[in-house]
Amino acid sequence: MKRHPTGTPQNTSSLTGSDLITTLTERANIFLFAYSPQFKSLLSWSENAFSILGVKDVEIARDGNLFLRHVHPDDRYLLMTDLEQALSGKREYRATYRWIRPDNNEVRWLHCRAGMVQYSDGGIFEGFLVDLSDEFTGAIGQLAGPDSVGTILSAISTLV
Repeated sequence: MKRHPTGTPQNTSSLTGSDLITTLTERANIFLFAYSPQFKSLLSWSENAFSILGVKDVEIARDGNLFLRHVHPDDRYLLMTDLEQALSGKREYRATYRWIRPDNNEVRWLHCRAGMVQYSDGGIFEGFLVDLSDEFTGAIGQLAGPDSVGTILSAISTLV
């Protein structure tokens, strides 16, 4: 934002949809996706899969089960139970779980919000993943107050 000589703020550029997606994916570590249960593959995704998940987006697109192989073993059962209900369209999907990056075996905390969207040619599971590892394990996770993890998660819209 630039200020007019009179001191009034002037908007010199508009934030387009692609600019907003770039800001969310690069600065907020959010991975956007659309998954087809019918084809067991990603149909579309943001370009930051490797930075968040430690795996190339092409590998995820080719193999939908890759996701489950890298979820922490202690989190798989609950995650799968909730995911099956969400993929059947019975409820929205909300899960926080540990992800083991295949490139360096680092454990990351991910939060996912997604849901089935029905189209004429079938349902698509659309949503996002956000890497909350720094909030759970870093200095921010030790602080109480408006930026606590609970506050952050409650501020994320329930609609995807």
